[in-house]
Formats: sequence, C-alpha cells, structure tokens
Amino acid sequence: MDGKEIQVEDGGFTRIHNVILEKLALTDLNGSEFRCLMFLFRKTYGYGAQKYLLLTAVCIPIAALIRPIAIWFVAPFFAVTLLALIWRRVTVREAVTSSLIMLSIFIVGLAPWLYRNYVVFGTPSLSSLPAFQLYFYDGPSLYATAHDISYAEARAILDERIEKVTGLNYNAHVLEYTEFSAITPLLVKEGVAVALENPLALIETRV
Repeated sequence: MDGKEIQVEDGGFTRIHNVILEKLALTDLNGSEFRCLMFLFRKTYGYGAQKYLLLTAVCIPIAALIRPIAIWFVAPFFAVTLLALIWRRVTVREAVTSSLIMLSIFIVGLAPWLYRNYVVFGTPSLSSLPAFQLYFYDGPSLYATAHDISYAEARAILDERIEKVTGLNYNAHVLEYTEFSAITPLLVKEGVAVALENPLALIETRV
C-alpha cells in the first residue's frame, strides 16, 4: 500500500499535538534520550488512549534524574490534557485523574533525590547547573547592564565577590563550582542578590 493508505486508511499512525512537538524541538536530547521519548510516544499517543499513562509517569522522573532538562516534559502533558478537556476529548474526571496520577508519581519519583540534595548540599535541586548559570552567566549580564560596564568587567567583579564568600578562586576550583557542593546554595543566594540589586536591569535583559 502507498504512504497515504498507511497513514490514513490503515490507522497505524501516532497523533501528537503541535505543542508537544514544539517543546521537543526546543529540548536538547541525545540519540538515546530521543529514542526513549519516541518509544513513549508510540506506547501512549500511538494507541490513542492512556493505556501507558503509568509507564509515562514513571519514565519522566527517571529521565529527569538522568537529564534534568527532561523535567519540562511534564509541561506538554498538562498542556495537551487541558486542550483535550477544552475540546471535549476527555471528561473533567478523566483529565483530573490522569493529571493527579502523573503529578503524584512524578513527585514521588523525584522527592528522594531532591531531599537528599537538600540535606547534603542545602538546595532541593536536581542539578547544580542552574545555580552555576545564574551566577556566572546571567549574573555578569545583569551586573553589566545595571552598572553600564562590559560583560568581562562585570564577570571579573563577580568572580572576586564570590571568592570572598566561598574562599575559593573560581579558576583554581572549577569543579567545586560546577558540581554539587556546599557552594551550590551560595551561588543561588548570591545570584539572586545580583538579580535583585537592580530590577530594571533584570527586566531589560529579559525583554
């Protein structure tokens, strides 16, 4: 049979909402992660039902533990559920039930790791990268805008500032700054402080 018959008449195709495809296009995935995601799509949307809802709910937090950016896979799920409710493809009860199942399993799957990181490092986060990026990448941009100086000058000032707080030079202790450590919550605290020093600069750099 030709392509048209396979896609339409045979019914053997997977309908995925554009919201999910757009999110997927903006998500940085390696080959293995992409194949796992395609498998989940096939086993969920590919059956036109929520047959594998539990499988999806379990796999998303596992994916988030492997690659924290996968935490955003939850957003398309809720977006599509809301659209299905608006378009009357599911009942309110079905939408609420599936959302609660997804959210509950997602929280239960991530909670132990978040709690562990909070106890050990003082921050309930899946990754140290957001704290690192907040201070060393977003911070200089905000500081440069607020004080009308170059990015390089702002970065040098913030490097010196964080060294006074932690007692460690960034260039000599890169791993301590980039990986989970006692420095991670300090980066969050100092990064937020830099962002709040000049709210107008924060708005300007985000518009």
